[in-house]
Amino acid sequence: MLSLKNNVLVVLVFISSVFTTTAKAGLIDLGVDLSTVDKYTFAVGGASSSLILGSEAEIFGSVASQYYLSTAPSVKIHGDACYQASGMGPNTTVDGFSGTCDEINQLESVIAQANAFATALTGESISDITGTFTLDASAQNVYSVNEIHLATGEFLTISGNADDQVIINVAGNIKVGSLAGILLTGGISSANVLFNFSNNFAQNEFNFGGANISGTFLGNNTSYIMGDGATLDDVRFYTNKHLQANVQVVRTKEPSVEVPEPSTILMLMAGLFVVLMRSNIKPN
Repeated sequence: MLSLKNNVLVVLVFISSVFTTTAKAGLIDLGVDLSTVDKYTFAVGGASSSLILGSEAEIFGSVASQYYLSTAPSVKIHGDACYQASGMGPNTTVDGFSGTCDEINQLESVIAQANAFATALTGESISDITGTFTLDASAQNVYSVNEIHLATGEFLTISGNADDQVIINVAGNIKVGSLAGILLTGGISSANVLFNFSNNFAQNEFNFGGANISGTFLGNNTSYIMGDGATLDDVRFYTNKHLQANVQVVRTKEPSVEVPEPSTILMLMAGLFVVLMRSNIKPN
């Protein structure tokens, strides 16, 4: 018969498992390894890489450039800023660490390998997305698209729940006009939605102005050009080329973690307590 001490240990292990098994997957659980860059909202690899943040930019997350980071006056970074060289504008503030981080020399290879792995995946093929369109992450893990061009009032929606993961391989450019956007619905977040620029032989661009953008965007030979007025509530941008962000508020959501309701936990603990007490009653 188990001792009371052992029974208490069983209870603790059980409660721990209840919490840990409900955790959601991290960034793209389809074999694409971005483990050393997924903590950044903006990350640029390469020996001549540059990350340029315009005035009024307020980044709720960390940023990294393998070489050069430039900020306009009064930029706010609520996280770390990693770089080899920098040109910080007056009154720029960094809440976390600012300077050379150990992992930034790995950015180029990690981004290139993740890009190559995602590019090799195959799925449903779509030619061009040139108007309002929806992709279902619960029905398909990989989509291949030629180009994405969204004019004013047009939206690409990625639909899925918090457990779904999807990669959209884009061979050409993405251009999103003002008052257009890329949206995530149904509980899926940027941690599980990857737009991968799959044609490394072309110098691709992701270009948008006052648009509503969500998702993770990855390119090995892709320039990101971001204009004023964009709504960036759940985004990550990674490339081995250049990133110019004349943006305002930028946020990255962490993967959600589901835990049982408090009442459910109390009921479980009460039931286990009764069982344990009975198991420790010695017969006369």
